[in-house]
Amino acid sequence: MALALVAWQKPNLLLLDEPTNHLDLEMREALTQALASFEGTVILVSHDRHLLRATVDEFWKVADNRVEPFDGDLEDYRVWLKARLEESRRDSRRKGRAAEPATQRRQSRSTQGVTQSSR
Repeated sequence: MALALVAWQKPNLLLLDEPTNHLDLEMREALTQALASFEGTVILVSHDRHLLRATVDEFWKVADNRVEPFDGDLEDYRVWLKARLEESRRDSRRKGRAAEPATQRRQSRSTQGVTQSSR
């Protein structure tokens, strides 16, 4: 209802944060159609992939405390995100391997302590 009142005033800019939350399927579709036909600028934050695919012309990503244009569509973003997660996992594994010798020394010392005390 509030969005209908806003649309009636014919603004040239809409700022929407997760607008499909708490909407049923019928209202989600109505919102999607309304945004697709809106002639002004829409700045939209959403996890609703259907809404994004149907209404967005340009993507911006928020990552590492920065906001910047993203050159691609949702599929490109999925690929970028997957690569970023894999890189993060590799970095974590490398850091884990670097810590292994120290951990092994500590475990070796604690094992020696156990064997010495059991004699």
